[in-house]
Amino acid sequence: MRSRLKYVLIGLGIRLILAPFFMHAWDLGTILEASRQFLNGQDVYGYVAERTYMLRQSTGLPLYHYGFAYLPQTLLIFAPFYRLYTLIFPFENALDLQAVEPVILYPQVYVFLLLIKMPVILADIAVIYLLSNREPKIGLFYALNPYVIFVTAVWGNFDPLVGLFLLASYLCFNERRTLSGFLYGLSLIKIYTIVLLPLFIARPIFSRREFTKFILGLSIASLPAMYYLFVAPNSFLDAMLFQGARPVNGMNMYHAVLSVQGILFQTAITRIATPIFATALLSLTHIVLRERLPTLNSLVMLMLAFLISAPVTNEQYLAALVPLALLSQRFDRKLCVFPLLFVAFNATYMYFAIPIFWTDAAFHNLYTVIRGAWMEATGPYSGYVRYFISLSFAFLAFRSLHSHFQPQIPPLSKHLEVTRTTSYTVTAGSPSFEVRKVE
Repeated sequence: MRSRLKYVLIGLGIRLILAPFFMHAWDLGTILEASRQFLNGQDVYGYVAERTYMLRQSTGLPLYHYGFAYLPQTLLIFAPFYRLYTLIFPFENALDLQAVEPVILYPQVYVFLLLIKMPVILADIAVIYLLSNREPKIGLFYALNPYVIFVTAVWGNFDPLVGLFLLASYLCFNERRTLSGFLYGLSLIKIYTIVLLPLFIARPIFSRREFTKFILGLSIASLPAMYYLFVAPNSFLDAMLFQGARPVNGMNMYHAVLSVQGILFQTAITRIATPIFATALLSLTHIVLRERLPTLNSLVMLMLAFLISAPVTNEQYLAALVPLALLSQRFDRKLCVFPLLFVAFNATYMYFAIPIFWTDAAFHNLYTVIRGAWMEATGPYSGYVRYFISLSFAFLAFRSLHSHFQPQIPPLSKHLEVTRTTSYTVTAGSPSFEVRKVE
């Protein structure tokens, strides 16, 4: 109990120290804008559809506005924290993080960043506690994992929140199916966890009662989405379909396509990559169900297959898998290194420090100089480096996936009874010999 509390406090302290000073401006700006619209009674999805239409009209290309394209459950989680921020600063709180030059107010931005990241920080703390209950060393590893800390406290993305929902759904899957279905439904705030749905519903399908319980929990969690599907079906479906229609991007084996100029070519490659992805997922799902592999191994394998073969797999997606993967004890922890390397040659770490560099004009100029120098130095080969990192990640992820097929040999018990021997020495002339009695 004492070690669990210590790990929780360590993890909480690190995240609280970093959270107010770093951010991914566009991603947190999306949550800010959507929360503001939601609390003002505006159609969040209609705004995204309108901006997408305007973008296409002005360019003549099949582009999307990268706005809020998540299930509305996300807003029910983050909007209360944004509301608390506006109560603290009722007048001067007009942050604009999505502008070309982000509009940042001080000290408001520090309070905003701390509050808006709080759901994800609390999710991390819950994961640390749950993992420490199973194996204290795993809980400590999660608490100190640089990759998880980066996604939660520096980036501010909510994939670790998805990781908590998946972990909790698995832990109560056998005993409390309704709660498991509810938690899985919450994990769909990042829609990519839909790849696990066939597995979750196939396990209890032969028991009508258990199947019904899981579907009931999933349905309850999906009520906000059903509401938007009823009141604003067109804009809501457009936003959801955007996630499936995005051109290839992120840390995956298709990354080389991004070096080719032209959205039309990238869209064509996406149409080829999508059936490859679907075939891989369906085939693996069939195999794990046919072979009746353990649920935990199956969940980890399907998420790894998604990260390997999906057309869009951003650096933060792995954070949703880490809690389950650590619990399986077959996770190759080196996988966490590759997203951190990828970020250095993609968004760059300077970008996440905008709240620090925007404090005064001198720091702002320093930011421009340092980031410009880094981009100039790495620009000619950064695409090749990113592709090499992506391929390395895919290779290691495939090895980790394959390891989950192999049966696990249980470790020898620490309390195995040691065989005792009683010795008798008999001398018959020379030489002497020994007879052992085994008890």
